[in-house]
Amino acid sequence: MAATVHGNVNFGLTAETGLYVENVDHDFSVSEKWVANEVGDDEAGALYNPQVSGSLSGVIRSDESITTTLGAAITVANVATWADYITGYTSGGLVYLKGAKPSLKKDDFEALDLSFGFKPFLVPVV
Repeated sequence: MAATVHGNVNFGLTAETGLYVENVDHDFSVSEKWVANEVGDDEAGALYNPQVSGSLSGVIRSDESITTTLGAAITVANVATWADYITGYTSGGLVYLKGAKPSLKKDDFEALDLSFGFKPFLVPVV
């Protein structure tokens, strides 16, 4: 059943192929390089190479398959709006699978944690 939401908030997640998703996280970052003056204080620098590391976790669906090939280009339905965080980004880029951590327990469902990366200005190889 869909939730009844009150107020101006977003609630819930979009379905992911092959996974009943329970959690999604994003970590946006840039590389940085600084130039110090003669006393060691930073006076100039560059922030470049925006990138994203993310993760999603959930219960594996037995009726759908999910890509778990490390390094493969993947589609993640629950991504942040990249352009809100990355200057100059409009569309495209590469989302790729960085890691997979399957989990089995004696009295729980088969679960999977996936980590992914996003390079906004890299074109995926087809």
